[in-house]
Amino acid sequence: MSDRWKYVERGKLESIAAMSLVNCHAVGVDSVLFDDTPGARLRAFIAQPTHDLWRNYGFHGHTLSVGLHPHHCYVVLSPIFGEIWNVTPAPSVKGKRYAAFKFDSPINGKSGQFVPVGSEDMTNVRLGREILQRPILMAAREIHTVYVPHGSTAAWYVREGDEDPSFSGLCWSDDDLTQFDFAPLYKPMSVDYLTGVLKMLKVGIR
Repeated sequence: MSDRWKYVERGKLESIAAMSLVNCHAVGVDSVLFDDTPGARLRAFIAQPTHDLWRNYGFHGHTLSVGLHPHHCYVVLSPIFGEIWNVTPAPSVKGKRYAAFKFDSPINGKSGQFVPVGSEDMTNVRLGREILQRPILMAAREIHTVYVPHGSTAAWYVREGDEDPSFSGLCWSDDDLTQFDFAPLYKPMSVDYLTGVLKMLKVGIR
């Protein structure tokens, strides 16, 4: 079955908007949740021209905007439009060090924080990339991030499958995530904003 959505019922716009986010995981990246069925969840990510995913591959002097991370389930990444690269780590004699962090959930209304886990740091690692031209299946334990060229617009689907009970919630970065600013992230999406995103995705409303 294709993940590509052709139409959204007008009466479902409000519920889809309520499940969707502006600045999801990174500034300039929106998330539209089309289907919230456990084991078959489907969302689209849209990198707007203001995104900072360009930091996630090969730019000296810039740290990762989205750390290397596994998933809580297996996922299938499928391109919609634009240039999208799946970035993955590999051992290298002259590679970099990426520090491990675990997300500490919010307490008392706070936004949460990243806590260092030094025993899980990755050393001597280089980043490789594969352009997303066809669906790519990733096991939950596989680690990646996403690169989109600076100033460009792109979109892709993520289909979520069965949960991984061994999911650790760790991520790795060359930035100090203890100073990570959550303030601009995970903003609610209005129906009007969703309508504009659906137009970009060429998803009709009926």
